[in-house]
Amino acid sequence: MKRNRLNHFADAIIGILNGWRLIMDTGTFEKYGSGVYEIDLLHETVTFNGKKTKIFSVFSYLFEWFERETKDNTNPEAVLTVAKVVFTVGEKSESDPCYLEYGVFGITLYKKRIQTYERETEIEVILKTQRQDYSKKGEGIIF
Repeated sequence: MKRNRLNHFADAIIGILNGWRLIMDTGTFEKYGSGVYEIDLLHETVTFNGKKTKIFSVFSYLFEWFERETKDNTNPEAVLTVAKVVFTVGEKSESDPCYLEYGVFGITLYKKRIQTYERETEIEVILKTQRQDYSKKGEGIIF
């Protein structure tokens, strides 16, 4: 693996934790609430607020993706000594309301106010080799 490949890893992990795969785990994140998930990619473990927890589908995908991407590494200088993600899920908050409206010929037949809820997230990807640190930070939202 080259240096730019490890930079790509950090960007890709942030993208996965901001992407559509989170939708499958929305109910689970709702159940657990706010807190800090520590995802160890080298040992395939997840903790929530310091306690070992089950692996959600998005985390399972992340482990599979990471294993697939690092499987053919032939560069001894690019061996990761640390590969972790600190995924912080914030408190639930209401988003700005929007209106769903249906009308015909200028007459409103149906109008409904829709309120959604969201949780802000912070993502810290920690990737280190013996010589370099490729860590990055990102943020996102869980609806």
